[in-house]
Amino acid sequence: MYDSMAFLPGVLALIALVVAGVFASIFFDDPRARAVEAERRPEVEAETRPKVELWDEDESDVLDRPANSPSPIVVRPASAPNPTVVTPQTSGSSEQHRRWELARTAFRDAQVRMARYETDPALAIDFPAFNDVSVPEVKTMIAALRRASHLMDASDADRSLGGSPELLREIEDSVVDFSTAIDAAERAARRLKWTHLNEPDRQDLAQIRGLLVHAENPGNTDEARLNYCAQLQRVVRRLNERHGHPVIPAAVTAELDGQARLSLS
Repeated sequence: MYDSMAFLPGVLALIALVVAGVFASIFFDDPRARAVEAERRPEVEAETRPKVELWDEDESDVLDRPANSPSPIVVRPASAPNPTVVTPQTSGSSEQHRRWELARTAFRDAQVRMARYETDPALAIDFPAFNDVSVPEVKTMIAALRRASHLMDASDADRSLGGSPELLREIEDSVVDFSTAIDAAERAARRLKWTHLNEPDRQDLAQIRGLLVHAENPGNTDEARLNYCAQLQRVVRRLNERHGHPVIPAAVTAELDGQARLSLS
């Protein structure tokens, strides 16, 4: 009994210490300490929170932000290169390309129509007014050709399928104007025929037409056909010199000479 009573003072002392600690935490807690701890808590959490690298869409630098930080910046891997923007071909650009190709084809076709009167001997001889720049319709045709050619060159320099939509519309309008001007020049040339020329010019044209028939006739001897070709060239040269400009284009005379030599070979 005396041995068990010997431990009693120690047990009582331990209980007293526990009770004293409880009373101290209740009655002696410092509110300022709690406030400081509350203020420090976000910093501690931020320091321990994992971070990611963010790629600013508008800036090239990489920013460090907390993983759950709200931000309009797009999250990208730090090692990802700046992506190359590739603009896909939209239906609008496809339509513009189609219109550009149509305009370019129409322009080439119109040029071929015009060139026939400069290279076809029969057309050049029968309808010389088409190559006469003193005829108003022909003058308008030449101006339309120059405008369309200028716009085509501008679109080629732009390297963008006809350039801007505004430039493409100008090209389309200019090609239509050029084709319309060719129609008007053809009608004028067929209406005038030789009537716009003076009498010596009309006589020369009649002689040129007759010489051409003889030069192309395979029934004539080679020597005779060569002689007709030489005479034809002289009359064409005389006509052009008298009129002041090529009534018969140089391309026609070259074509005539080539045809004659080919037939003789």
